[in-house]
This record gives sequence, structure tokens and C-alpha cells, in this order.
Amino acid sequence: VVGTRGLCPRGIIENDFVKMSADGRITPGLCPEAEKVLHMAAEDDSEIREWCCPVYDHMLVFKKLDRVA
Repeated sequence: VVGTRGLCPRGIIENDFVKMSADGRITPGLCPEAEKVLHMAAEDDSEIREWCCPVYDHMLVFKKLDRVA
């Protein structure tokens, strides 16, 4: 998470890591809207590296990393 607006109700803050497993599970769990964005990001092969949760009041900005050790 590289940015925020407001407070995420799940307690996610800037500099937290969110992981998606090969079978699509997201850890820690997020709201359905944010999880949908991360699934779209995982399927996108474009040069886009940052994605935003669509809930403006407590928006999270995610930076897509190819793989984290």
C-alpha cells in the first residue's frame, strides 16, 4: 500500500503489504471492492503499476509488485 485517503475499516495503512496467492486468496482480507481491484491488477499485463480501491472515503493505493520474497 503506497497511499491512503481516510482510514481503511480493515486497518490497512500505508506501507502495509497485501499478498495474493496463486489461487487468488488475498491476505490480509480486504473489502470486496478492494479485492476486486487487486484481482483486476493481477490479470493486467500492462505497464500500470498502481491501482486504487474505489471506495473514496477510505481509499487505498496499491503498487503492484511482481513477486515479494
